[in-house]
Amino acid sequence: MKSLIALALLITAPLSGANNEGPGTPYCFGTIDTCPCGNGFGLEMGCANSTCSGATLSATGTASISANDLTLTAAGLTQGPGLFFQGDSRVNGATGTAFGDGLRCAGGEIKRLQICWAQPFGQVSTSVSIAERGEVEIGDTMRYQYWYRDPNVWICDNGFNLTNGYEITWTP
Repeated sequence: MKSLIALALLITAPLSGANNEGPGTPYCFGTIDTCPCGNGFGLEMGCANSTCSGATLSATGTASISANDLTLTAAGLTQGPGLFFQGDSRVNGATGTAFGDGLRCAGGEIKRLQICWAQPFGQVSTSVSIAERGEVEIGDTMRYQYWYRDPNVWICDNGFNLTNGYEITWTP
């Protein structure tokens, strides 16, 4: 059954994953082995949700505290509420741990950054100062993730999922 689900997910997966061109590094991608219900395919995104694709977290702007121009963007979401959050460590050596229908990748001391509501097109971006809300300092390496509701009945049926993780080392 897992192999059939994986094949279906691979066929419906987008051709590109998380943005590797931003100010940080994406990590903790959903795979068949790491996702709680075999609902992953390892294409630089979180575990698959009820859209039959995983959600991605990327960033634009810079990692400069003084520039204060960093924006986090989650895409491939179901429509509904979610939360951008920051952690100071990688969970399980950067492979994450099963949590809901996805993987929790950002751990340690957690800070809630912003609650958002994904639009019908399945994307949402931060509109607050990430450096300020996260109380980051020069040289800090922080991990980011987006938790979101997925109330549609699907493989795991836990009602929520997460994006991949995204790591940023803050500069002056």
